[in-house]
Amino acid sequence: MRKSTRRTLAIAIIVLILLLGIGAEYTVLRAPPILNAQSSAEIKGSILSVARSFENASFTDGSGSYTFRFGFDYPDTPIPAGSATVFKVYAALTSQQITSFFTRGVSLALQSGSLLVDGRFDSGVKIDPTIQANVSTIEFEFVNTSLPQGTHNVTARLILSTVDVDYIGFYTGATQVVQLNGTFLIGG
Repeated sequence: MRKSTRRTLAIAIIVLILLLGIGAEYTVLRAPPILNAQSSAEIKGSILSVARSFENASFTDGSGSYTFRFGFDYPDTPIPAGSATVFKVYAALTSQQITSFFTRGVSLALQSGSLLVDGRFDSGVKIDPTIQANVSTIEFEFVNTSLPQGTHNVTARLILSTVDVDYIGFYTGATQVVQLNGTFLIGG
């Protein structure tokens, strides 16, 4: 092998290693946390168990099929009119079938969300998504509680996407609407 060919090959290998290293670092630093599939027992022992209403949703994208368990948590005692309260939606991965050789796992990304109280959009709500301990949490803060006394219907409407985390890189997969319903009581 000629000297110039060896040098070109060595440079190509170095560039390839650098690109793979940068790609791996990008994945580790920027990718959302991967959710591990939770068994029924794990879900019963998690924060998801405190939710008051539940819904299952299945997503399918280019990397596989995933099923999530969603729980909607809101106060089960009367809320004093005008007081601060937080409603939460929890999501846990319950099963996955990864079909892509490149995919390490899946996460959820909130594209948008809204809270409807008695069928009306609550525009003052702040939405805060987080992932901890294999449970994705979406908090609805500053819920309007300046309502007449009595029972009120509430709907959390979420547009969620799967995020397929590969060994190098990640991308947004399937998008789906998830809707959870409940009721809460405004007291005196």
